[in-house]
Amino acid sequence: MATPNIVSPNTITPKSPVVVGVTTTLSSALANGSSSNKAIRVESIICSNVDGTSAADLSVSVYDGSTHGYICKTLSVPADATQLVIIKDTGFWLEEGWSIYAQASADNDLQLLINTTEFT
Repeated sequence: MATPNIVSPNTITPKSPVVVGVTTTLSSALANGSSSNKAIRVESIICSNVDGTSAADLSVSVYDGSTHGYICKTLSVPADATQLVIIKDTGFWLEEGWSIYAQASADNDLQLLINTTEFT
């Protein structure tokens, strides 16, 4: 399928934030299926360290089906702190067949909050 025309879309749907626990394995945090007929605008990605004592490193990439392009690589998130990874001014489009992947230096110490808007 083709990505929809964003100049005159049929629908624009703000989505509830996706909350993802991040593990030490590089894993998909959000995917836009290859035949979704959607363009997804990633408005923000916020990372929280829910561990009360230790910092953890975060890596986030956009995967286009063949290559990972890193948004951040081994970004240190202090204990009990929040780090802005992407904000509205630096948002980007997630095309059909593309995904956001995340990896942490410690299992389940980090959580991502991903805010999106879908265009169909």
